[in-house]
Amino acid sequence: MRDFRKRFDAIVAKHGWSYRARGRTERQRRDWRSRVIWETNRRTSYAAGRHAQMKRVAESRPWWRYRHSPASVEPRHQHVAWDGLVLRHDDP
Repeated sequence: MRDFRKRFDAIVAKHGWSYRARGRTERQRRDWRSRVIWETNRRTSYAAGRHAQMKRVAESRPWWRYRHSPASVEPRHQHVAWDGLVLRHDDP
């Protein structure tokens, strides 16, 4: 995170993004936005790796269970309803 934050201003400028938010100092806006981006990328990377692992053994373990994380602050009702749902890995 520290290295990412060091490069964050250059990344923002390169892509034309903004981390402006009302009612906060520039430092708070920058830290908030960089944390959101860092955490989103970290979680997405983990999920992609985990999905690849699961696909490699899908023939011998074809049934996957959806687990909703209790860490979600504002969960979607549909996701809560899916908690515990078991489907084949190739179910659309």
